[in-house]
Amino acid sequence: MVDEVTNDTPSTLTLEDLIASGAGSTEKVTSYPSTITPEQAHGYLPESERGVLSAAPDESTLAGTAKFLGTGAIKALSHLPGMVGDFQQLGDVGTAYLTSLAQGQPFSSTYESLKEYKDKHPEENTLNAPSGEDIQKMVFARTGEYSPSSSVGRAGMAGLEAMTPMGGGTAKLS
Repeated sequence: MVDEVTNDTPSTLTLEDLIASGAGSTEKVTSYPSTITPEQAHGYLPESERGVLSAAPDESTLAGTAKFLGTGAIKALSHLPGMVGDFQQLGDVGTAYLTSLAQGQPFSSTYESLKEYKDKHPEENTLNAPSGEDIQKMVFARTGEYSPSSSVGRAGMAGLEAMTPMGGGTAKLS
């Protein structure tokens, strides 16, 4: 049954009317989300969290290029000491692929569940060597990581990482 419209109902409602009436909510909003800075809105980390290699809004082209090359060098060189772990990771990818085919499940969920299992049961890993990705995480936690904003920059970063023998094969799979 439809309620009748009374004469005191406005014909049009403004945004202020809806906010004042608490439309769409059963309780009034008493706290608002914290505001973000324009830098954060454009994808930059807050200044207190930036590392040496993190992108900054006021950097020059030369500084951005140096950060790009520094991050790319770390990504590429981390696969040399992490080669044994990269081979383990490549084996995990093969295992997850065959398992996903046999069970008829998506590869991504099978691979994620295998990674979770291995994280919970490190005693079952015979070598347990860090991969290039593990080494990158340790280094970037201290230095920050330059993230290119353009698709060309992201492709270039992937190319820099792929310059090492194992860098391109396994690092981007996880």
